[in-house]
Amino acid sequence: MSSVLVSTLFFISNMQMICNDVMKSIRSIALPAVIIVINYWKMIQKVAK
Repeated sequence: MSSVLVSTLFFISNMQMICNDVMKSIRSIALPAVIIVINYWKMIQKVAK
């Protein structure tokens, strides 16, 4: 029984670490993407006018 508990806790802590890594990579990808999209949108609006 205790081994199941330990493995469950280990799994949960691993999932938290994986989630943190995923969030960091999403942020590092998303921030430049958002900036590019905003600049692109401004450029399109200038061209449209």
